[in-house]
Amino acid sequence: MTGHAAFHVAHDAHGERGTRADRRRILHESMRHLDPRDVKRHSAKNLNIVRADAHLNDGYVNDGRGGFTLVTSVTDVLDYGDERLERVRRKITADQKTVNRFVVHLPKSLCDEIAEYYPRRNSDGSERLGSSGEPMSRSRWIARDRDEALRYFRDAIDFLGGSVLPGGHEAIHGWATNFDESTPHVQIMADPLAADLKAPASQPGALRTMQSQTYSSHREVLDANGRQISGAEKLREYQRGLREHMVKCGWPVDRQVSARHGLELPKPEYEAAQDAEASARGALAAAQRERREADALAEQTRRIGYAVLDKIDAEHERVKRLPPAFDAFLDAPMKTGGTLRPVFERFTSTLDKNTARAAQLRNELDEMLTPRRRVRRLELDDEQAPSRIRHLDRQFGD
Repeated sequence: MTGHAAFHVAHDAHGERGTRADRRRILHESMRHLDPRDVKRHSAKNLNIVRADAHLNDGYVNDGRGGFTLVTSVTDVLDYGDERLERVRRKITADQKTVNRFVVHLPKSLCDEIAEYYPRRNSDGSERLGSSGEPMSRSRWIARDRDEALRYFRDAIDFLGGSVLPGGHEAIHGWATNFDESTPHVQIMADPLAADLKAPASQPGALRTMQSQTYSSHREVLDANGRQISGAEKLREYQRGLREHMVKCGWPVDRQVSARHGLELPKPEYEAAQDAEASARGALAAAQRERREADALAEQTRRIGYAVLDKIDAEHERVKRLPPAFDAFLDAPMKTGGTLRPVFERFTSTLDKNTARAAQLRNELDEMLTPRRRVRRLELDDEQAPSRIRHLDRQFGD
């Protein structure tokens, strides 16, 4: 089995007061294992977080020497990012993007599934129930081998630093692995800053922002025909490059783009889509169950209803087969001077009407119980069907 190699990226504007506060908030979530209070706080907000597994997470900060070192505080990562921002030569406006946040998930091919682990929740936090009233659930995926997962994440980070970020490895402030959620993933904090080649000699190490050149259409980035390359084209090329890189590293991931490429949803929307899909499956199962029940009810209605109608037909046939001597009996004078003929004719008139009505009802049953019309015409539920049958009994019974 092969998995899907891809990354998600979000870009944060610098704002009027810079990004340190926003970065601190994000790092306290991604590196929550550093503080039990963060684990408690964020697991209360994000029900996917399994507190008991928070110790499996790791956090790293750029060591400034081409590598990363284990982080002991989010301040280490914040300070690294601030130092880079201070080296930007030109003024940064509030709208400019100065933070790039990447997320890379471990492919399912490197995970083990724990089925029915999480209860599904409604938007108000209540437990979601299926059509038959049973609680709904979804799976959790855990790394089959934590060391293997770490190697996968490092290979993905190497690609981002070498082929996406304009500032290379130095543009990665830090990263954190999260093995305590529904799917193992790594969160990477970086920036779109790169060397400012136009900086004077008096400002060695000066940086400039390269957000548009990297992620949007920009006059400095052209294709072979001199046309500006769009942001969407760049992103597709980055994603293709990641797949190629991971395949070359020996990982069991698809080389070609998947059918869902470009359809990935942000986490909240993805979970909502999963819930909607589960609800749809539950509704389909309920509809199939109701169809089976309708088929059984139709057969019961046919069996009992036809039995009543057959009894009426049999009675009509019995009367028609009365012996010839019966006519003489009906015409024989009684002591009162009359005969039984008028009484018998009233009986047979009622029987003829009932027989005609029975034939009409038989046609109605045939039409109602025809499979292709049943969904539209069969509206007999558990209460209505016996009522209809009792009506036949009252009308035609003994």
